[in-house]
Amino acid sequence: MSETMEKLLARREHVPKVCIIDLDRTLWNVFAAEETFPPYRRVGECEVKDSKGRSVSLHADTPAILTSLKEKGCRIAIASLSPNFELCCMLLSAFGILRLIERSLIQIKNGTGKLEHFRSIKSASGCAYQEMMFFDDLPSNVKQAQKLGITSVLVGREGLSSSTLCKGLSLFADCKRSTNVMSSWLVRAAASKEGGGGEGERVKRANEGACMEAGNANKRRSSEEKRGEKSENEEAKRNEERRNEEGRSEERRDETSGQETSDASRTKAEEGGEGRVTVRKRYEEDMSPYPREEQHRLGVPSLREKNDE
Repeated sequence: MSETMEKLLARREHVPKVCIIDLDRTLWNVFAAEETFPPYRRVGECEVKDSKGRSVSLHADTPAILTSLKEKGCRIAIASLSPNFELCCMLLSAFGILRLIERSLIQIKNGTGKLEHFRSIKSASGCAYQEMMFFDDLPSNVKQAQKLGITSVLVGREGLSSSTLCKGLSLFADCKRSTNVMSSWLVRAAASKEGGGGEGERVKRANEGACMEAGNANKRRSSEEKRGEKSENEEAKRNEERRNEEGRSEERRDETSGQETSDASRTKAEEGGEGRVTVRKRYEEDMSPYPREEQHRLGVPSLREKNDE
């Protein structure tokens, strides 16, 4: 492992949380599913042979690179379009590096791209794309990862080497630094905008308060006017009822007066009748000592004649 790589790994800002590595032509030098046949046997630190004697090799620095990343807290992930998951895992185990990789971060499945691989790794790791670094030998896969915000490096024919890792670590540090600078600038801009607009915000709140108070005053005036109108209507209604009651009382008094007048007239008439009867009776009593012939001679009319008159 080179001295430059050791220095880069010694600085925390250069180490990603997740390092995603392709397999065919990146981690090893063959298309494993098409060109090799298990079982595999290890014949050297960076070399294994399949059942037909075909040699599969890693770059000389690869075991040390993976071990150093693991020790620095970087989680190793695999993103491969190989159609044979079991075969690739057997080959990783034969090289002795399967133990360095989390099972949930191994994404080996065929497809037209690695978008689903990245999403699965993000979900399993809980890390943002900006905290990841990716190595692959195909430009299309590298571009796809870059669009997601993953620091991506296109490897050459040598595969994952110390120089390739140093390039990736430096690029990751630059991207992270740029992100931090942008975040700081956005925070300062937001704070400046908030501070500069403080007076305007206070004026706005004051205007809103004044408008609210004016609205409340209008509501109070409207309520008072409604109460006044209601009181006037109730007073007019009471006056109308009072006038109606006075009219009814006047009618009752007129009826009572008429009744009293009628009763008085009837009483007077009755009294007059009684008077006439009394006069006739008294007249008859006064004239009773005289005989009828004497009454006629004296010119006193008889009771019948008197009644006829």
